[in-house]
Amino acid sequence: QRDTLHCTKQWYQRRVRGLLILNPPDRRISYVAAGALYLRLADVGKIQKLEMSTGGSDAFLFDWVAVRSSSDTKTKYFYNVRKQWLSQDSDEGVTKVTLSLQGDKTYIVSAKTGTISDAGSSSIGLSMILEGTGTRAYTSYLEPKEGSFDKGALDQFVLKNMPDLGTVKCVT
Repeated sequence: QRDTLHCTKQWYQRRVRGLLILNPPDRRISYVAAGALYLRLADVGKIQKLEMSTGGSDAFLFDWVAVRSSSDTKTKYFYNVRKQWLSQDSDEGVTKVTLSLQGDKTYIVSAKTGTISDAGSSSIGLSMILEGTGTRAYTSYLEPKEGSFDKGALDQFVLKNMPDLGTVKCVT
């Protein structure tokens, strides 16, 4: 069976002491298609955390990573809520990022862009903090499906693997 990792760069995964480790690619990569990296590896079981590290000289900023294993077939979403760049150069970022699941709830947030002149934008990075009854959830940068916030458009964001917020009181 194939394990899947969605990411804009090519990475492979292995399990070390219950932690999913992501490293630069090697020969275990089967193929890359439509933004997904398909791997043939031993099953890593239930995924709760993952670690990404860099080995190259280029900096890399990712918003989220989606992972599933052969035995844990529901895709899990890990968000880069600190917006950390991966880089070997300490002036550009950090060499390693460890991410944990925030929870198992899904929220759908809709945003309607205004209709006045210049209301839309194609160069904005949107991130959210959702506050509920006693807890918070954080997203990484979000972008509409069309790639920009168009004047008068209604955009929906599906936020997966969030904590149970109870009643959502505030979106910042």
